[in-house]
Amino acid sequence: MSAHSGDVESLCALYDSVGWSVYTRDINEWLAAIDRSDVLVIAEENRTLIGLARAISDDASVVYTQDIWIGPSR
Repeated sequence: MSAHSGDVESLCALYDSVGWSVYTRDINEWLAAIDRSDVLVIAEENRTLIGLARAISDDASVVYTQDIWIGPSR
C-alpha cells in the first residue's frame, strides 16, 4: 500500500480509531512518512483496512518498528 488518495481516508480512520490522530494533523508529512517506510504491512478484511505495521531501517543492522495498529473492532 502506498498512501495515495484512495488510501488516505482508510489510513486516517485507522490511526484515529487507535487514538493517534496527532499523525493525521499534517497529512502531507504523515503520508511522506508512510511512503518512505522501509517495510509496510497491511491487514485487510473484505477490502477494508483493519491493521497496519511499518518499520524503518538503516539497511545494515537495525530495524525499528514504528507502528503496529489493529483497529479496535478486531
